[in-house]
Amino acid sequence: MKKIILNIFNITLLVGLMIFTSCESDVVTKAPDVSSTGVAGSLARFSVVGDYLYVVDNTNLNMYDVTQADNPVFMKTVNVGQGVETIFPFADQLFIGSENGLFIYDIAPDGTPEYISEYQHFTSCDPVATDGQYAYVTLRSANECNLNGGIDVLEVIDVSDIQNPVLMRQYEMEGPLGVGIRNDVLFVCDVEAGLKIFNAQNAPNLTPITTLDIEARDVIMLETTALVLAPNKIFQVDFSDINDIKIIGSMRIEI
Repeated sequence: MKKIILNIFNITLLVGLMIFTSCESDVVTKAPDVSSTGVAGSLARFSVVGDYLYVVDNTNLNMYDVTQADNPVFMKTVNVGQGVETIFPFADQLFIGSENGLFIYDIAPDGTPEYISEYQHFTSCDPVATDGQYAYVTLRSANECNLNGGIDVLEVIDVSDIQNPVLMRQYEMEGPLGVGIRNDVLFVCDVEAGLKIFNAQNAPNLTPITTLDIEARDVIMLETTALVLAPNKIFQVDFSDINDIKIIGSMRIEI
């Protein structure tokens, strides 16, 4: 298979839309329909929901009309706060991770993001994913998070009452980054410690399933497979059977 040269931005967009063909197996898995909502990892700084593109910078949430894909139109900017890092869409809401907390915005019928609530945490990197009942947030103390010290944990936050997010449990990690949840299967990219996979059926109580030897940095959850981004490689992981979660393919990249 040919090498492809991509940057992080294009990788996130590509793997959400591509047909992933393994060079190590004959499995071909089609990505889900993304006509209404973009598919991206928990480290993404942009997301498409319906006819609108939402992009975060250090302090703001920026909204664009992409009804005409070749001519995006800037609509408005909403100030979120300092240290904004990631954005994750779920249903008609946006979960925005910052160095200091999780911010939840509703998407109005006209596409306008409207503040709902927030959850403040220890200053750290803050990727986030949600299944609507719980939000899963990783906090990392590495130098890349501009900290001298800190904590390395996975936090499970109850967001069933969207107006009042509540921390339920913390799980110690070694240096987590990306996180993803689908069908009660939770992937946590603990980088050097591997890709940790949990059964979240009884969340906030998580049951470890397995750890795969992947230096995982982010994950995109599809229906029964996940695309896992590691340095110079994307892995495809099949989690259709939680008793037999396995790598079914990979593709080399250059970043």
